Amino acid sequence: MKKVNGSIIPTNRNGINRPRFTFVALALGLLLISAAPTAVAAPVGDTAEGLGRSNNLTASDEARIRASFNEFNVGTAQQDKLIKKLRAGQPLDAFTGVEPVLVEDRSTRTKEMVIERFADGSFKAQSVERPLEAASASVTLRAVITNCSYSGGSGYAVYSGCSIAANWSGIINVAFVATYQHVNGGPSSILSVGNSTQNCAGVSCSSPTVWIGRGTSIGTTPAWAQAQSRVQAAWGSWEVWVQLQVRPYTATVSQS
Repeated sequence: MKKVNGSIIPTNRNGINRPRFTFVALALGLLLISAAPTAVAAPVGDTAEGLGRSNNLTASDEARIRASFNEFNVGTAQQDKLIKKLRAGQPLDAFTGVEPVLVEDRSTRTKEMVIERFADGSFKAQSVERPLEAASASVTLRAVITNCSYSGGSGYAVYSGCSIAANWSGIINVAFVATYQHVNGGPSSILSVGNSTQNCAGVSCSSPTVWIGRGTSIGTTPAWAQAQSRVQAAWGSWEVWVQLQVRPYTATVSQS
């Protein structure tokens, strides 16, 4: 353990500070990242004819959404009400920009996750994989990155192929992988991003784009990378995104 600016930071056997993963709500994430592209959290605009209409909620879509509801402990009676809203072409609270009524941590050995729950039972969830310490001190960057892992040496640590993901009530899921680096006493950097994936049920989504907005942190201003796509539903169209922010000793995730 090591004290940095009054805070206790875990260290590994090489002396590099091991970052603690923290999550920030959308509003805080936007305040911290003035350089991030403007994104609309709540649906806006006219209904897109023939795209994402309520009668496009197929049996398969409903099954996928309910599976996500079950995974995130949404009760059956509440599920029925949410499905009824979707079939009526009404947005769930998770899409309207209202504040969550509960924020909970559901981290595991392999994943850090924060869930925002809303009054109608809908939810948003942000997650980042926990890196696994690699046996080798070297890191290999790959065009296709899988399995979040750690490698490092004296004074630096690289986290490779870590999944960054966001879930909007099982209706939209967006994810990408990132490789980033922390240096003791220096800036943190995002080295590569890619492998963006997306699943949409009952709405229409464009193919996600992923990019690095700022490669290296400057002081308290983080390096950041983002995956983003456009959604069209019965109640409007808007952009959804999930963003990784990397500062010295920490990596954070936020979503629209």
